Amino acid sequence: MHDLRIEAPLPIDPRLSYPSCTAGHRAAPSEDCGGPQAFMADRSVYALIGERQARELPEDLIDDMDEAEWDILSRYHADRFDRRAVNQRLKALVSQPYWRSGNETHD
Repeated sequence: MHDLRIEAPLPIDPRLSYPSCTAGHRAAPSEDCGGPQAFMADRSVYALIGERQARELPEDLIDDMDEAEWDILSRYHADRFDRRAVNQRLKALVSQPYWRSGNETHD
């Protein structure tokens, strides 16, 4: 779940791109993690990865993962939040025609 807080309305700065993220805390799981249930089922694995203890994962657990799952886990770091990356993604999103049109469906 995301909490958005508007602390104060500010005048528009023409040098900035909107919407923009000014701060955040912790990383959300990737979109391709398999959904909330899959993420919660694997949360202990995500915690190990986040603590950089991947080499301590039980071998049978690694054997049960397919390559895509391992790729997702290896890129996930719960304690990281990259505001610049978020703003790059927001800027790319709002440049899409479906965003400007208000149409939520896109290809």
